[in-house]
Amino acid sequence: MRYLLILVFIFFTGCSQKDKNAIVTEFGKEGVLNEQGQYAVKPIYDKVYLADEYGYRKVQRNGFYGMVDSEAKTVLPLNYDAIDPILDGQVKLSENKKFGLTNKDKQIIVKPIYDSIFEISDEAVAVKLNGTYGCMSSNGDLIVKTIYDNLFQANEDRARFNINGKWGFVDNNCNVMIKPIYEYVNDYSNGYAKVKLNNKWSYINLEGDPIVRPIFENGKNF
Repeated sequence: MRYLLILVFIFFTGCSQKDKNAIVTEFGKEGVLNEQGQYAVKPIYDKVYLADEYGYRKVQRNGFYGMVDSEAKTVLPLNYDAIDPILDGQVKLSENKKFGLTNKDKQIIVKPIYDSIFEISDEAVAVKLNGTYGCMSSNGDLIVKTIYDNLFQANEDRARFNINGKWGFVDNNCNVMIKPIYEYVNDYSNGYAKVKLNNKWSYINLEGDPIVRPIFENGKNF
């Protein structure tokens, strides 16, 4: 008689599904068992992960990752070195040290061609190619070509960027809000950013207006 070793955690797979599911291990392979005692995902994987809010689940076998839907149908084949969540329900894919992007339905909208992809805001991601950064919408549209020397995650709806040795800020959709005129800038904190100009420090508000001339040798964030 075959026995199932049920792992110690039971979880809901998403608000679109009414049944509970448990990740189980049988003969060293993981699958998913539903409340009726039937396999929702057969135990054929080395590792099965929690489903996301849309019912999609990451799976791993022989060191490669893919994804299955709530009916255990393959939506992303086991071809990828890594699959990680990004934005709202999307994932970034890694293949041969290059990164791409899917939509919420796990359909590939950006092929793995970039050196790095990371989230700037809920609406956009940064992409890195050949040492420079650009900005892409959640739909995979390239908003800003890879022209920035550096680009960071947004804080208080502003993301700092560097181009040709000067620093400025873009908003959550990568529109330039503060032109790159500064020698350095810190992230926004409580509505203000510390900025360096002519080797002196000052502070600007979210619109980029200075609240004081650059006269300080240093200063802490607000």
